[in-house]
Amino acid sequence: TNVLAVACNAERRELYTGSTDAEIAVWSTDDGRHLRDLGGRQGHQGRVSALLYCTPHKVLFSGSLDHQLLLWSPSKNEPPSKTKFSSPIFSLCYNKKLDQLYAGGDSGVTVFNITKGKARLQPLVFFSDSKDFVTGIVAGTNGRVYCGSFDQKVVCYDPNLENIPEQNGSHDCHDRGITSIDIDPNNNNIITGSYDKTVKVWATDQRRALRNLQVLDLGATVTSVALVELTGSVWVASVGNPPTVYDPRTGTNLTEFLSRDPRTDVLSFTKFVSFDRGMTVVGCTDTKQLVIWKYNPHAAVSVMHGHTDWVEVVKVFPNHPHRVISGGGDSAVRCWEASSHMYPGLMIPSTCMLGHVGSILCAAFSPDGDTLLTGSDDTTVRAWNVTENPEKLNLGDPCQHVMTGHTARVTDLVVIGHLCVSVSWDHSIRMWDFLTGHLGYTIPHAHDTAINGIAAAADRHEFATCSGDRMCYVWHVWSRRCVAALAGHEADVTNIAWNAVPELWATCSDDMSVRLWTTDGTCAHVMVLDGSWEGFTTMGIDVRTGWVMLGLKDNTMHVVDVAKELTVQVHRGHTDAIRSILHVPEKNHYITGSWDHTMRVWQAHTRRRQIFSQRTTAAVASEEETSSRYAETHPILHPKSMSDPKRGELASIPTRSGQEDSLSAMLEQKEQLKKQSRCFQMLNDLEAQLTKDLFLFGHAHEAPKPVVTTGKKSGAAKDKDDSRSSGPGIGLDRESDRPPLSSTQAGSHKGGASGTNAGPTTSSRRLPPAGGRSRSTEPGSERESRSRGESSGTLPAINQRSSGMGSTTSTKARRSESRVPPRSHSSMA
Repeated sequence: TNVLAVACNAERRELYTGSTDAEIAVWSTDDGRHLRDLGGRQGHQGRVSALLYCTPHKVLFSGSLDHQLLLWSPSKNEPPSKTKFSSPIFSLCYNKKLDQLYAGGDSGVTVFNITKGKARLQPLVFFSDSKDFVTGIVAGTNGRVYCGSFDQKVVCYDPNLENIPEQNGSHDCHDRGITSIDIDPNNNNIITGSYDKTVKVWATDQRRALRNLQVLDLGATVTSVALVELTGSVWVASVGNPPTVYDPRTGTNLTEFLSRDPRTDVLSFTKFVSFDRGMTVVGCTDTKQLVIWKYNPHAAVSVMHGHTDWVEVVKVFPNHPHRVISGGGDSAVRCWEASSHMYPGLMIPSTCMLGHVGSILCAAFSPDGDTLLTGSDDTTVRAWNVTENPEKLNLGDPCQHVMTGHTARVTDLVVIGHLCVSVSWDHSIRMWDFLTGHLGYTIPHAHDTAINGIAAAADRHEFATCSGDRMCYVWHVWSRRCVAALAGHEADVTNIAWNAVPELWATCSDDMSVRLWTTDGTCAHVMVLDGSWEGFTTMGIDVRTGWVMLGLKDNTMHVVDVAKELTVQVHRGHTDAIRSILHVPEKNHYITGSWDHTMRVWQAHTRRRQIFSQRTTAAVASEEETSSRYAETHPILHPKSMSDPKRGELASIPTRSGQEDSLSAMLEQKEQLKKQSRCFQMLNDLEAQLTKDLFLFGHAHEAPKPVVTTGKKSGAAKDKDDSRSSGPGIGLDRESDRPPLSSTQAGSHKGGASGTNAGPTTSSRRLPPAGGRSRSTEPGSERESRSRGESSGTLPAINQRSSGMGSTTSTKARRSESRVPPRSHSSMA
């Protein structure tokens, strides 16, 4: 039978429905099971048209067309208490402020007082202000009651000093009968739906007048409206349409930003009811079905539709957190902007840039946000002009440069200063000047297998790469030297990121572990996931808390505190693998891109206590610093500083002269430390600038030809060669500029290299093949095999030396050749 009324008991997790068969069915809100029926001979004899569960009194009220108002005690097996009514009952409402029950009938409203303790009804007054039956009654937080009826009017009642409501005038609101009414408790705005196919929002004032705020045209008869307080939205049911969600403040249609379920899109709903501030929303269909939605605080704030294929990368503009770009399998770079300042989480597409002939796999912004760099499986890197500055805006083709050189797909890239550093499945690292589009330098064999990812620590002028050879290497930008090796993973390393909060490198691998590394390559912490977790698809960093955001193969995103091995938050909603995770701290949002062709915005987790403690600590530190300066100026008048345990020297000095001498010595030492710190800072800046200038100067001229030395070296050359193998680059491999491994690391590295030399495995990087649409991730193509050449079957030179293979003469020759980069490694050659 058709459902006419719905009520919910949140404490017992029960749902009550009244229908045309005069029965009240009880359902479980957890699993939807039918529990029992209320009715029979003791129940109604006509259609149950109104239901209301009163939480303060823990009773259920039911109204019917049989002119009876019944009071049920769901927790007790007792017959209901019956109250005879003068007309059929169509609506019920409880006024919490006055503890009164309102029942809407054929041409008016009856008010009942609820006797406390016994939960009995006492008729108080009847108002016959409506000319037709009352379809809905709502009560505001101020005690006023609003009734909508079929005579197109909304009647307002306001209690007087004796708590007896008095009629305060009616208002013509619609051109046809009102079918539903609800109220926003935050501002007491009234929402009404009507047969005239519109939804209207009304504002109330002190004079009890109604002022129209919004008019929403649905194009079909509106059968029900329900306000969901937790989300601040209105759910509208109309004839022949799926659910429609609006913002009552602005009239914005939010339906397209919500997650759509194909099962509910084909249903036509006749009624929506919201319970417990929106924790539960129940919908009734014209096919005699009930659909229950439950509020999920970790659900997506909005869903962005627009890509015609999977989404692989999402990035936010550095200076505009309300603008986002995305790219993926449709070879298009799409820009998204916030719909308005009121909805920072609702992103709408603005522009689309085309140019790549393959899938877009990675992207990065320049520091000023005017240039966007993208890498694709078409082996190219493109620089796009995305500035909003009219002076820099290019009205023609937004693509400024196309940088070619990689022989396999570009899997990831980062931007440091004016350099773009890209990595590829061709095992190489290439540095580009994206302002000119020229290749600056190439590290041809940075890894033994395909490189999966790259991350940058711009403040340290370093970047790190990860690969299917189970290794990660940290490189210095200007010297192009490997400064650390991160060895310890037992399977392909799929992602790497720089965690600026604890200043550690973070990696995740197919060995189901997440590791944190210090800048010198020491493993600081290992978090091994249990068997219930599936593999990783991507990784990101919460820039405020330092937590690691992991995308898993079960299409969920987990926010993890690796140091405590604690899962902080879980987000569910994507229907396919998550390939990109981004944190926008300015809006406190996470943004994810997935292979389900959508991007989703999530509410980020915040540690309020930690933020408060950090603010408190900062305030205390500021106070201590102020008191210390005061103590230096007035040592005797500020005894607190003398008793401070941090200044034990002052407390141990008994005389004024001793105090003055100690203070002068401390001030002198403080000035010396300041001078030393300034000198150190100046030296560091000068060294970085000189290195950068040397790098630029070296590539402004034609690269010299390789020098091949034969015969025996002179003593000076030998001393020079020995001196180069000491210091920061001690023991570096001249072929790949990588540091030597220990016996343990060499063994794990050797085991990782064997079997993976033919290219990355499927689990090393879940990427689609070149060309775009298919999701096959087999990288062993003929082109990649040709690019590796005969080296695919040999071990790296670093392992040959560690195991004693190779002659001393050939090693010296290789070192001599590697001092000068080949011509093909420089774009200026």
